[in-house]
Amino acid sequence: MDLQKITLAIENPVYSKFLLTVTNLPPKPRAIVQSMIREVFADSSGILLEKIKSVKLRRGISEEDALKFIMAVFDGAANSYLDQYRDKPEELLNNLEKIMAESDELLDLIKFGILD
Repeated sequence: MDLQKITLAIENPVYSKFLLTVTNLPPKPRAIVQSMIREVFADSSGILLEKIKSVKLRRGISEEDALKFIMAVFDGAANSYLDQYRDKPEELLNNLEKIMAESDELLDLIKFGILD
Protein backbone atom coordinates (compact mmCIF):
# COMPACT_ATOMS: atom_id res chain seq x y z
CA MET A 1 0.00 0.00 0.00
CA ASP A 2 1.25 3.42 -0.83
CA LEU A 3 0.69 4.83 2.65
CA GLN A 4 3.42 2.46 3.75
CA LYS A 5 5.66 3.81 0.99
CA ILE A 6 5.16 7.31 2.36
CA THR A 7 5.92 6.15 5.90
CA LEU A 8 8.94 4.24 4.63
CA ALA A 9 10.16 7.37 2.86
CA ILE A 10 9.97 9.37 6.06
CA GLU A 11 11.78 6.75 8.10
CA ASN A 12 14.34 5.95 5.37
CA PRO A 13 14.95 8.88 2.99
CA VAL A 14 17.23 6.71 0.84
CA TYR A 15 14.18 4.66 -0.20
CA SER A 16 12.28 7.74 -1.34
CA LYS A 17 15.22 8.74 -3.52
CA PHE A 18 15.23 5.21 -4.94
CA LEU A 19 11.47 5.31 -5.65
CA LEU A 20 11.88 8.59 -7.49
CA THR A 21 14.74 7.28 -9.60
CA VAL A 22 12.53 4.37 -10.63
CA THR A 23 10.24 6.83 -12.42
CA ASN A 24 13.18 7.94 -14.57
CA LEU A 25 14.12 4.45 -15.75
CA PRO A 26 13.36 3.26 -19.27
CA PRO A 27 9.95 1.53 -19.48
CA LYS A 28 11.09 -2.12 -19.31
CA PRO A 29 13.41 -1.83 -16.25
CA ARG A 30 10.89 0.50 -14.58
CA ALA A 31 8.15 -2.13 -14.98
CA ILE A 32 10.40 -4.79 -13.46
CA VAL A 33 11.33 -2.64 -10.46
CA GLN A 34 7.73 -1.52 -9.93
CA SER A 35 6.63 -5.14 -10.00
CA MET A 36 9.18 -5.96 -7.32
CA ILE A 37 8.00 -3.01 -5.21
CA ARG A 38 4.39 -4.19 -5.55
CA GLU A 39 5.40 -7.63 -4.31
CA VAL A 40 7.11 -6.13 -1.27
CA PHE A 41 3.99 -4.17 -0.36
CA ALA A 42 1.47 -6.90 -1.24
CA ASP A 43 1.31 -8.01 2.38
CA SER A 44 0.06 -4.58 3.39
CA SER A 45 -3.33 -5.25 1.80
CA GLY A 46 -3.78 -8.20 4.15
CA ILE A 47 -2.90 -6.04 7.13
CA LEU A 48 -5.27 -3.31 5.96
CA LEU A 49 -8.04 -5.86 5.43
CA GLU A 50 -7.62 -7.01 9.04
CA LYS A 51 -7.92 -3.37 10.19
CA ILE A 52 -11.06 -2.95 8.06
CA LYS A 53 -12.56 -6.07 9.62
CA SER A 54 -12.13 -4.50 13.06
CA VAL A 55 -14.38 -1.49 12.30
CA LYS A 56 -18.06 -1.18 11.49
CA LEU A 57 -18.64 -0.41 7.82
CA ARG A 58 -21.74 1.24 6.44
CA ARG A 59 -24.43 -1.26 5.50
CA GLY A 60 -23.97 -2.60 1.98
CA ILE A 61 -20.22 -1.98 1.83
CA SER A 62 -18.13 -5.13 1.82
CA GLU A 63 -14.70 -5.33 3.39
CA GLU A 64 -13.21 -6.10 -0.03
CA ASP A 65 -14.85 -3.04 -1.60
CA ALA A 66 -13.59 -0.87 1.26
CA LEU A 67 -10.09 -2.26 0.73
CA LYS A 68 -10.22 -1.58 -3.03
CA PHE A 69 -11.42 1.97 -2.43
CA ILE A 70 -8.76 2.79 0.18
CA MET A 71 -5.99 1.33 -1.96
CA ALA A 72 -7.22 3.23 -5.03
CA VAL A 73 -7.21 6.50 -3.08
CA PHE A 74 -3.68 6.01 -1.82
CA ASP A 75 -2.39 4.66 -5.14
CA GLY A 76 -3.72 7.81 -6.78
CA ALA A 77 -2.14 10.02 -4.13
CA ALA A 78 1.20 8.24 -4.42
CA ASN A 79 1.17 8.56 -8.21
CA SER A 80 0.36 12.25 -7.85
CA TYR A 81 3.33 12.73 -5.51
CA LEU A 82 5.61 10.80 -7.83
CA ASP A 83 4.58 13.05 -10.71
CA GLN A 84 4.86 16.20 -8.61
CA TYR A 85 8.33 15.38 -7.28
CA ARG A 86 9.79 13.66 -10.34
CA ASP A 87 13.45 14.64 -10.64
CA LYS A 88 13.18 16.53 -7.31
CA PRO A 89 14.06 14.01 -4.57
CA GLU A 90 15.41 16.70 -2.24
CA GLU A 91 12.15 18.64 -2.45
CA LEU A 92 10.24 15.44 -1.68
CA LEU A 93 12.41 14.81 1.37
CA ASN A 94 11.80 18.36 2.56
CA ASN A 95 8.03 17.91 2.23
CA LEU A 96 7.56 14.49 3.83
CA GLU A 97 5.82 15.89 6.91
CA LYS A 98 3.40 17.81 4.67
CA ILE A 99 2.76 14.65 2.64
CA MET A 100 2.06 12.66 5.82
CA ALA A 101 -0.35 15.36 7.01
CA GLU A 102 -2.13 15.17 3.65
CA SER A 103 -2.27 11.38 4.00
CA ASP A 104 -3.89 11.78 7.42
CA GLU A 105 -6.44 14.13 5.83
CA LEU A 106 -7.17 11.49 3.18
CA LEU A 107 -7.74 8.92 5.91
CA ASP A 108 -10.15 11.31 7.64
CA LEU A 109 -12.01 11.76 4.35
CA ILE A 110 -12.25 8.00 3.98
CA LYS A 111 -13.45 7.55 7.56
CA PHE A 112 -15.87 10.47 7.82
CA GLY A 113 -16.77 11.28 4.21
CA ILE A 114 -17.05 14.67 2.58
CA LEU A 115 -20.64 15.55 3.41
CA ASP A 116 -21.81 17.26 6.57
